[in-house]
Amino acid sequence: MTDAPPAEAMGRLPSRVFNVVLIALNQSTQALILSGLALFLPLIRQDLGLSFAESGLLAAVNIAAYAIVQLPAGVLADRMTPKRQFLIALIGVSVFTATFALVTEFWLLVVNLVVLGVFRSLMFPAGVRLMTSQFPTNRRATAMGIYLAGGFSSNIVLAALGPILVGSIGWRGMFIVFAGYGLCLIALQWFAGAPGPERPVVTASRRADLRLVFGSGVLWLCCWIQFCRFAIANGVSYWLPSFMVEDRGIDLALVGVVVAVGALVTALANGFGGLVSDVLRRPAHVVLVAVLVLGATIALLPSAQSVWLILALVVLQSAFVQVYFGPLMEIPVLFLGPGTTGLSSAIANGFANLGGLASALTMGWLRDQAGAFSTGFYLLAGLCVLSAAAAAAIVRLDRRRVAGLAAAQRLVHAGDMSGKWRAG
Repeated sequence: MTDAPPAEAMGRLPSRVFNVVLIALNQSTQALILSGLALFLPLIRQDLGLSFAESGLLAAVNIAAYAIVQLPAGVLADRMTPKRQFLIALIGVSVFTATFALVTEFWLLVVNLVVLGVFRSLMFPAGVRLMTSQFPTNRRATAMGIYLAGGFSSNIVLAALGPILVGSIGWRGMFIVFAGYGLCLIALQWFAGAPGPERPVVTASRRADLRLVFGSGVLWLCCWIQFCRFAIANGVSYWLPSFMVEDRGIDLALVGVVVAVGALVTALANGFGGLVSDVLRRPAHVVLVAVLVLGATIALLPSAQSVWLILALVVLQSAFVQVYFGPLMEIPVLFLGPGTTGLSSAIANGFANLGGLASALTMGWLRDQAGAFSTGFYLLAGLCVLSAAAAAAIVRLDRRRVAGLAAAQRLVHAGDMSGKWRAG
């Protein structure tokens, strides 16, 4: 069974647009916790007296919990009504976003972020199934790109208004606002959101899908790129505000402007990458180009001194940092089939969050040891090179896949013509 919407649902464009926007906005609620944590990290560090390593641990434990739960979350998403799982996850995210603002001890913040990571993990594969069910099967990369772009829609508003509001209500008050925003969207999703695809029946073929997924070399190449992708994305987004404030002495309000512009560019570019991939049917090529450009911009960041040069590099990075998310998620589906979407996306996303965990911890530790973020950024640029090598390998495998499909079509055509000749 595929997650494509029925023909009559595809005809109701206004309803479909409403559901796409609603799913994307709900996805944005889980992005607020890490975005807010990154933006207000200088204030949180000052309030709680944290080192850079301890600050990195706050993001790392959330990402670790997220990564560990991805596999069972993906299995559930392929067996459970996605709307139900999505709503359960949304409620958990909003509740523990609120409690994050109420605790004062470092260890309680860590525990809170672990539980929050579990609910964030449950949200991802269910949301992917909901979003892809609103698009035809030849627009899956576009659907996944729009789903991820939802996270950046809230980042734009947060980065623009957060530095202004935080002066009056504090960083704790900001997290209460995040939770209230999430609860409002949950009510809309509950009463007006699309139910998504039906729960598939678990059969022997589903067990065969498990063997197919775990035995796929292409999937493991994608998992490595996913590891690098989120290590890069999280390393830049989580530590960029601290880099600008601590290493360059830039005011937090101006930092918010830079982050907001970057989030806007990312949101606009993200869907574009999926669209290009769907039109060209060459997702691995999109990945390859994106990581090469990304690596060059990150390598230049440590030498940037002026806020204008930093802004230019951030804009260019933002155009490519997530533009290949949809195409990368599409690659396993092309090789393994749409019936494994939930499981393959969960495995890949689990590896992505292991990368985010590694960069959050490593860059904080390196900043404490070296007194600057330069070494960490050079490390991220190296991961871009390794991602490019894996993407090049997938390009070669994809050429073989396309050639194999073409050969099979020629055989079928030849068989049809032979049958017609005998019938004649």
